[in-house]
Amino acid sequence: MRRRLIAVLLVPAAGLLLAPVAACSSPVARPAPGVTPLPASRPALQPGPAAAILDAAAVGVPQTGAVDGVTPAEAANEVPDAADALPLFDSWGWVVESRRSFARAGSTVAITVLLLLRGDGAASAFSFLSEQAAVPPLIAAACPANVAGVDQCTLGQGGGRELIVGRVGVEVFQISASGTDAARLASLQAARLRS
Repeated sequence: MRRRLIAVLLVPAAGLLLAPVAACSSPVARPAPGVTPLPASRPALQPGPAAAILDAAAVGVPQTGAVDGVTPAEAANEVPDAADALPLFDSWGWVVESRRSFARAGSTVAITVLLLLRGDGAASAFSFLSEQAAVPPLIAAACPANVAGVDQCTLGQGGGRELIVGRVGVEVFQISASGTDAARLASLQAARLRS
């Protein structure tokens, strides 16, 4: 190893001082072949669904419940076939889910927004969740024309309830409503996810 002296100019409060410093010169460290170096800056992260899910002011009905940070394991534990649900949720690239509920006399609304890692995972989640729009008493139909800003959308109506499932990029939302305009809420939710 070669040593060389480097003069470093130090400027203390009393004046100038020239001090010799010993430094080692050695080859520049390079990553091993096949190792990808980390990026210099962190990639931009998409805000979680809790930041974009509709609130009581937008819904027009008082909020009665909120859950944020739902993981795929937690969601899988809420369904009867948890052993099958978890691998399915993981295959979508599930990141996190947020839920809100709203109610007052004659109106109830439940909104879920799910953030996924990839567009193809979001499309798969949308397809799976859209099947709920055809579970009786609901009858599946195309989304109303006034639901704007969605990449995919389906509607289920029946039994005094509407269910809209929509996809905007890598996020999928569900709005279940009775006694209120679900299509208006779906448009508002899509706009929030796009902003």
